[in-house]
Amino acid sequence: LTQDGNSLLFGDLKFKLGQQGSYEGNVGLGYRFLTQGNWAIGLYGGWDYRNSDNDNGFHQVSAGVEARSDSLDFRFNYYYPLSDEEYLKPGDNYDFGNFSIYRSGMYEEAMEGFDIEAGVLLPISDKWETRAYAAYYDFESDATDVDLNGWRVRVETRPMQNLAIGVSYQDDDYFDSQAA
Repeated sequence: LTQDGNSLLFGDLKFKLGQQGSYEGNVGLGYRFLTQGNWAIGLYGGWDYRNSDNDNGFHQVSAGVEARSDSLDFRFNYYYPLSDEEYLKPGDNYDFGNFSIYRSGMYEEAMEGFDIEAGVLLPISDKWETRAYAAYYDFESDATDVDLNGWRVRVETRPMQNLAIGVSYQDDDYFDSQAA
């Protein structure tokens, strides 16, 4: 949106079509500035909307901070849902207690949580910038008391300034191990 020699105010607008009629959109505003020690410090805020495969709409706000230098990167993002959970259908589990029968239900919701990531420049090539990252994430569900946490590692290389190629591996309690 605007910049000078030491700072940048930017907007971020994304729209993504998913499978089975799902889609999402994001609108954000961020500010980055350079410090005397050659660090780029950034702040970010955004609003997200997602229409799920079950045709439920979820709103959330997000905020983030980052600190980047020539050789180190740090990022922290926080996500806060504004929409309540949506009931999908009765579940298959029954529980007996207090002279009553309880039946479980299936819910869909946006989860509150955060992710944090640190990266380092790898001294592999003078021509291709290559960085390795490690991340941790933790998200919680209000409707089901689910706590989803996990970790991710990734390597990213840039053969040209506007082209990044990367691989990643992550593991958590819900999705198990995944490589991309």
